[in-house]
Amino acid sequence: MTSTDVTTMESPKNLLQVALEAANASGRYLAEGFGRAVDVKFKGDIDLVTQYDLGSEEIIRKILNRNYPGHSILGEEGGLQPSKSAYRWYIDPLDGTTNFSRNHAFFAVSIACCLMIPGRPPRPLAAVVEAPVLRETYWAYEGGGAWLSQDIPGRGPIEDRVKSTQVTNPLQA
Repeated sequence: MTSTDVTTMESPKNLLQVALEAANASGRYLAEGFGRAVDVKFKGDIDLVTQYDLGSEEIIRKILNRNYPGHSILGEEGGLQPSKSAYRWYIDPLDGTTNFSRNHAFFAVSIACCLMIPGRPPRPLAAVVEAPVLRETYWAYEGGGAWLSQDIPGRGPIEDRVKSTQVTNPLQA
């Protein structure tokens, strides 16, 4: 498939299932490492990177490549794995590295897949944000809405549609 050939459209729901699998696997890895000794390095003046950033991205890339070997992947740590596919995955394997390295639970795994057609803006098809220590997973896919899954101690897992409001411009009436 070339970057302009989208005759074989991937199912956003299937893309989401793979993104959820990758986020869950990576989230388990990060949760196991949370609170342990972290080897912090700088990748610039202020940006941190740890062994958990690198390990998380490796887990995600393996799952994405196993399921969609022809897709391109752009990861925060590993850069671009190019392809001629119209599909590109975006990965932030440890969004909140500073918090993670300081044992603050506010960090997440972020994964999204977009359709890339030259001359058009990227079209988001599926996305997942998993906060493993908080036990929250947010996800959305084209045509399926946005969702939140929480595992609340003592109450078990719940799933709710994330409520949103649409803001309209009264001047465009």
